[in-house]
Amino acid sequence: MTFSWATTIRFTLHEERNVILEILDLNGRKVIILLDEVRSRGDHYVYWNARDLPSGVYLCRLRAGNRVAAKKMILVK
Repeated sequence: MTFSWATTIRFTLHEERNVILEILDLNGRKVIILLDEVRSRGDHYVYWNARDLPSGVYLCRLRAGNRVAAKKMILVK
């Protein structure tokens, strides 16, 4: 996924879970935690404004219960 300065991250939960959504750099360091709360079953959307970050590759990591998913994101300004 490539974006210029802001994007919306979409995810679906099959049941209520505590969700942690964070952005990491390629060295695994946390850049920002976008979400750390209990979310209900269904579709969810989180807006990320990366205007103050440099162009580059970032990882979006979603942890919900015992499941973890990650996606590469490319910020191009």
